[in-house]
Amino acid sequence: FVSNTSIFYESKKGFVLNLNFNKIGDRIAYIGTPKSIQPYGLDIYEFGRNIFDIQTGFNFGKGKNKNQQIRLNISDLFAQRSVFYQDNNQNKKFDSGDNELISLKNGQTITVNYSISF
Repeated sequence: FVSNTSIFYESKKGFVLNLNFNKIGDRIAYIGTPKSIQPYGLDIYEFGRNIFDIQTGFNFGKGKNKNQQIRLNISDLFAQRSVFYQDNNQNKKFDSGDNELISLKNGQTITVNYSISF
């Protein structure tokens, strides 16, 4: 399953806030072969994780146009690891009885942007 939730707010004075939350459930990443052919021939699953992004900023400038923007973006605030595993004990969840194949630490990305429109 995938669940996406977003909240966006913009004030009349130019303040902007955008919050995004994504929840990804366990899913098949690669289809395996039957155990009769290969002992660890099971499907390979990707363990679900949460992703939270924040964007905040301010629109400003002369007159009604507010043609300048400054933004702060933080992507993947939780930076949870990505895990790929085989469900050896067939209990449909990732636990100590499973074969963990790959584990990657995801990083956060923080950016500051300034833009001007003509």
